Amino acid sequence: MSWLIKLGCFGETLAQAVDVKQLGFVFVGYMILTIVFTISGLKMSKAMFVLLILIVVLFLGLALDSFGCGHAWHAVAAYAELAISLLTFYILAAKYLNSFFGKNIVPVGSPILK
Repeated sequence: MSWLIKLGCFGETLAQAVDVKQLGFVFVGYMILTIVFTISGLKMSKAMFVLLILIVVLFLGLALDSFGCGHAWHAVAAYAELAISLLTFYILAAKYLNSFFGKNIVPVGSPILK
């Protein structure tokens, strides 16, 4: 949404009135929440842990882009989001296929902490 607002997709008035730095603080809040989830991800599969790390990177990139720290952070967020979607499809396939066949066909890795 922040990207669409900055591009003016919802009108020039909104694009000029929005303070994207406020969105940066929202992204930082979600990043802190995701860091907590990532700690719990140590007891999940390795694939879930990597997914949570990628979500932290996504929110970091979005926050730094919103704070105006350089357009490279927008690219970091975009690539992190692409990796998140691909890994999510992999985890979904693993959950479905492993459950359906009753054995480990698509590996997701054991938990880091047991």
